[in-house]
Amino acid sequence: MATAEKILEIARSQIGTKESPAKSDNVKYNTAYYGRAVSGGGYPWCAVFVWWVFREAGASDLYYGGDKTAYCPTLMFFHKKQKVTNYRPGDIVFFNFSGRSSAGHVGICESWDGTYITTIDGNTGGASEDKSVDTKTAVVRTVLARSELAGQRVLMVGDRSDDMVGAAECGIEAAAVLYGYGSREELAPFRPVFEAETCADLTAYILT
Repeated sequence: MATAEKILEIARSQIGTKESPAKSDNVKYNTAYYGRAVSGGGYPWCAVFVWWVFREAGASDLYYGGDKTAYCPTLMFFHKKQKVTNYRPGDIVFFNFSGRSSAGHVGICESWDGTYITTIDGNTGGASEDKSVDTKTAVVRTVLARSELAGQRVLMVGDRSDDMVGAAECGIEAAAVLYGYGSREELAPFRPVFEAETCADLTAYILT
């Protein structure tokens, strides 16, 4: 069976899978990704669903080079050099609902007729309709509420102004990465504690 056909067969078999309870992010894809059951509204899983499908199809290398990420902007950055306008079944499709440059959702192309694209997605109902975490500040607050972060130093790493705003409004430090979508001119006014030109720069800063 061709890879795209296998990806779509597996994705279709998952249609109707729901969180239990609703809006909890407690779903089998998250359990597989994190290695344990997670819940609490802070684990959006549209990217995790795509990761799971590609893994089950034996195509993990096509998702994120054999690695994994649950964050849509990170996944989009990885795939941006492969940007296409002639969508094919099995392609990873990113959605931008906010008008910003980062992806807010991801799914798998099932078909495209030149005008309309049909996708199979995870996390498209219930939690994704909950607008309580539709800003970066709300996302950061949700993450900070996790018990495992209690008493820990937290650093926001971002490449856009909304990342810097989210950190400032939540009272945490932010490091700006200059190898993403944002420019130094966009990020510098927020006075990040560090500006990283490369991943190596960021790693060195965090580990010092």
